Amino acid sequence: MKVVERNREVDAIFQASPLPIFALDSDSRVKVWNPAAERIFGWSEEEILGQRLPMFSGDQCLEHAHLSQAVGQGEPQIRIQVRRKQDSAPFAEAVISSAPLFNSEGEPDGMMAIITNLIEKTASAWSFEDSQQRYGLLFQNNPYPAWIYDLKTLSFLAVNEAAINHYGYSEAEFLNLTVKNIYVDSLQKSGLDAVAETDAKLSVWKHQKKDGAIIDVETTSRSFTFEGQPVELVLIHDITEHKQRDETLTSEHELLHVLMDSIPDTIYFKDTASRFIRINEAQAKTLGLEDAEDAIGKSDFDFFTSEHAADAYADEQRLIKTRQPVIGKVEKIRTGTGQFRWVSATKVPMVNKRGLVTGIAGISRDVTLQRQAEEQLRVFTAKLEQSNRELQDFASVASHDLQEPLRKIQAFGDRLRGKCGPALTAEGLDYLDRMQSAAQRMQILINDLLTFSRVATKARPFVPVNLSEIVNGVLSDLEVRIEQKHGRVEVGELPDIDADELQLRQLFQNLIGNALKFHREGESPIVKVNCRLLEDPGLDQSKRSPDDEFCEIRVEDNGIGFEEKYLDRIFDVFQRLHGRGAYEGTGIGLAVCRKIAERHGGDITATSVPGQGSTFIVRLPLKQHQQEVGKDEQTC
Repeated sequence: MKVVERNREVDAIFQASPLPIFALDSDSRVKVWNPAAERIFGWSEEEILGQRLPMFSGDQCLEHAHLSQAVGQGEPQIRIQVRRKQDSAPFAEAVISSAPLFNSEGEPDGMMAIITNLIEKTASAWSFEDSQQRYGLLFQNNPYPAWIYDLKTLSFLAVNEAAINHYGYSEAEFLNLTVKNIYVDSLQKSGLDAVAETDAKLSVWKHQKKDGAIIDVETTSRSFTFEGQPVELVLIHDITEHKQRDETLTSEHELLHVLMDSIPDTIYFKDTASRFIRINEAQAKTLGLEDAEDAIGKSDFDFFTSEHAADAYADEQRLIKTRQPVIGKVEKIRTGTGQFRWVSATKVPMVNKRGLVTGIAGISRDVTLQRQAEEQLRVFTAKLEQSNRELQDFASVASHDLQEPLRKIQAFGDRLRGKCGPALTAEGLDYLDRMQSAAQRMQILINDLLTFSRVATKARPFVPVNLSEIVNGVLSDLEVRIEQKHGRVEVGELPDIDADELQLRQLFQNLIGNALKFHREGESPIVKVNCRLLEDPGLDQSKRSPDDEFCEIRVEDNGIGFEEKYLDRIFDVFQRLHGRGAYEGTGIGLAVCRKIAERHGGDITATSVPGQGSTFIVRLPLKQHQQEVGKDEQTC
């Protein structure tokens, strides 16, 4: 009885309530709908029972799900836009309080809901609120930093997540700042007032992050009124990297421009029609222009002779078609000042990223001085060849005309001694001896001079020779002298090389002969001949190939030695460190050795200690790259 009375009381409250009340089953369909709900929303109980709530203005499924979720999570209230039966648009925002319903077994069986408040709004208000929601989503989800600030106080009113992440401030920190805390210098800060005077604005500023980093930004801003206050919406694009790239490109462009204009060589770029598109200052000077820009769009036909211009045009068009560069072409040009110059021109194709030839790049170097030097060298070489021919003629004269009088002097001296010797006084015989001795020395000197000159004029081709055989032949020739001096010659292992056999025989005979001649008094001469291969001979790179192999031949003795300060002198012609009375000879032997070594692409030097001996060092290549052929002059 009490349950029945209680149900009647609840039903009376339900029917008399001025607030809309409804109940939904587990399928979100209406099973209770009170008179207040019918009066406010316009649907009768008969129309709505068993139906889903029709007054939700949004997506019915979403709104029902929203309501069910709120009940399940125990939310006390939710707000949903609602409409009346006669309206298509929402007329109010409903504040709904709800509670779950359970069946007799304690299982969820729907919900009971009461609309505690209806907040009615005009259509324009609904439109504005909808726009606010859409723009709020756009503002918050924008990938670029954005904020809104008060144009009067410059205080931040709102910032999006991108701004928080980019600048390093939290939302709370932002809202306690003004935009002046973000802008870097006072000039920018003072300019903020002027920003508000225009509507949509695009500006470039410098901003400072929380960590102190300075960034360059491009901002797009728009002013509007919010709740009666002027505000500014700012969208920020960080252009720091872009600006740095631009500055780097500008710097590199300026550096390239300075470099081009600092190079003395002429540099130019042309299009596919061989028209200038850029030149440097040196090229402008060559063309007779004060300003390099004056050459743009012109061609060689505007500056050079028609013959040269046509030749250059043909080269460039062929280059563009074949992509084969022109390298170091030497040509004669007439400059803008009327001077003729020689230049070495190099031109290459310019190819873009698509692989198309867009023009040519060229550089020309003035080689006028080089050409003049080559001409001077040619003249000097011709004079040198003439001088060599004259020396050869002198050698011929020396071998014929000079030796003939000497032979007569010696012959008549012998006759005079044979026929008139007994009648001559001691003084007369002394005069005769001196005359014949001088003639003999003159004969030796002439022969040595002929030997020296024939190193080049009577040279033979280089052929493979065995140095051991050459040295053994020399020792055979010197056998008597070695025995007379009680000397000894020790020969190590020697290699095969490409050489003029007769000249190397002469070289070893001079070196070993000198070692026997300049021995110490009372001590038997000992001569050692050895050889080793060299990795780096230390010779002038211009005189040999990097792949050349060299050997080092050392002729060592225990003789009188010499002071090394005379090292440069001993290899010159007629240079002697001792008088004729002490040691015989003309002072030409070592000069011949140096000339032979140099002709073979090597050199000769020496080390020595007075009283201990000397070591002569000859460095020669194992292989010769060119076969030299001696001339065919005959000697008497």
